[in-house]
Amino acid sequence: MRISTKEIPPPTNDLIKILKQELPAAYSCELYGLGKNKSIIVSKSNSVGAQISIHENEITIQGAPPPPFAYFMPFMVWTELAILLPFFVGVSTVSKLKELEKEIAVFLKNKYGLAANNR
Repeated sequence: MRISTKEIPPPTNDLIKILKQELPAAYSCELYGLGKNKSIIVSKSNSVGAQISIHENEITIQGAPPPPFAYFMPFMVWTELAILLPFFVGVSTVSKLKELEKEIAVFLKNKYGLAANNR
């Protein structure tokens, strides 16, 4: 999901502070990446998370399993056990990832008055 704005979005460092303050205590927020293009990983559980990236006048929110679970998934693919993934993750994980994306988008829209685009 992409959120567009006419104004420059808040810097990553400011956004992570706000997310840590205003999201429920069950959520965790971490800063990942190198250089200026760092991303924020928001974790809701061991298998549900989202990556937030900021570029010029847009914020991208992508549902993804948070580390260390994210590191386990490629291992499953390499060993051809991807068929068993639903047993480990649960079939409803994809919908939970989309739900978290929407939750973060609504939060950012309310906080900064941004417009969400479903691209």
